[in-house]
Amino acid sequence: MLSPEGLLDAARHLVPVGPGRPRVPRLRRAISTAYYATFAALTQEVARHYPANAARHAVRRLVGHGAVRNVCAAICARASVPWLPGNPSCHPHLLRFAEDFESLFSTRVYADYDHDYACTKEDALNALSVAARAIDALASAREQCPEQLDIACVAAIADDRRRRHLSKPRIG
Repeated sequence: MLSPEGLLDAARHLVPVGPGRPRVPRLRRAISTAYYATFAALTQEVARHYPANAARHAVRRLVGHGAVRNVCAAICARASVPWLPGNPSCHPHLLRFAEDFESLFSTRVYADYDHDYACTKEDALNALSVAARAIDALASAREQCPEQLDIACVAAIADDRRRRHLSKPRIG
């Protein structure tokens, strides 16, 4: 199983310690792997309610990268959880995760798809730091604001139309 910790560890191994200029492909791979560690942490959170291994795997596969980015963007734009009644203010840990995920998503797109992106060792180390912080924030959100985190996880599985429906007031 891909664990967030294992992926983050793999990303760290791609960035050499000490002086010198590492090869750009290794740095780009480190940035991408740091992002995937964060994504894996969220998919693990989405699937945590399912006791059977096969069900957890299936649920994790339902989560799309773009959907998570849209959910995080909505949380960041409003500093609230728009799918809960009353649009409550977003807990700082969940907001931290959303901000970090958005940042990593954008950086990962450059690292994976922009052939002219010449990242530096500092860029890779920053991605590692942001990913570790995001994963910690997600764990803290589980403790501090479980209802907000649960609805964000549900929203990450839903498509745009379904997310809009989540925001509508309940009748009856």
